[in-house]
Amino acid sequence: MIKPHVWITGEGWPGEFKCETDQSWEIWEDSYYEYIMKFAEMADSLDVEVFCIGTEYRLAVRERTQFWERLIDSVRNVYNGKVTYAANWDNYENVTFWDKLDFIGIDAYFPITKAKHPKREELKIGFEKLSFQLKRFSDSCDRKILFTEYGFRSLDYSTSGYYKYQTDELSTNPELQADAYEAFLSVFWKESWIKGGFFWKYQFRSESELGGIKNNRYTPQFKPAQKVVSHYYGRIE
Repeated sequence: MIKPHVWITGEGWPGEFKCETDQSWEIWEDSYYEYIMKFAEMADSLDVEVFCIGTEYRLAVRERTQFWERLIDSVRNVYNGKVTYAANWDNYENVTFWDKLDFIGIDAYFPITKAKHPKREELKIGFEKLSFQLKRFSDSCDRKILFTEYGFRSLDYSTSGYYKYQTDELSTNPELQADAYEAFLSVFWKESWIKGGFFWKYQFRSESELGGIKNNRYTPQFKPAQKVVSHYYGRIE
């Protein structure tokens, strides 16, 4: 899958991006259209299986629905693979154009517990409850769900919304990361309404972020979680 991202300098997350006037929205739409179409043409030339038209635009997908529908049509004119959009975990139900896409794309950072270091069984119960909710949504849209991102930091509260805390004050927790991957994959791997998923994130840019027990980032590299990931993905034929 090719999945273009937009990083907003000085403003942060694209989910909070918003224009104040129609004219400003139209300027953004023209720029974003050109950006995405270049990647769509690239994806087609490389025979990429899936193309994602956007990532976590919480406000833009609600306020500019017609733009996204036109963009999907234009992408399909130049790209012959499957097409999706990556909604944030708390916004996928507000996307109104899933019927124009091949998969329901979700960046699946769902907080499923409140515990600092929940046990694996508690995690599994949480993901089973989530599975019921997602299956119902999948059925209602007649589309399979593709986890366009999923993953867990090796950090306390990583399944509980760690971003609500001062992360520099939280302890590194590779055991929780491994348990979270095991619980997540054991619940969702077998489900026929799940198309698959892309975990975030294996390797970062600098050597200091390549993983290891002392690394508290998302990468499972050189941590207990690596064995869990290898076990499940090694079963793909």
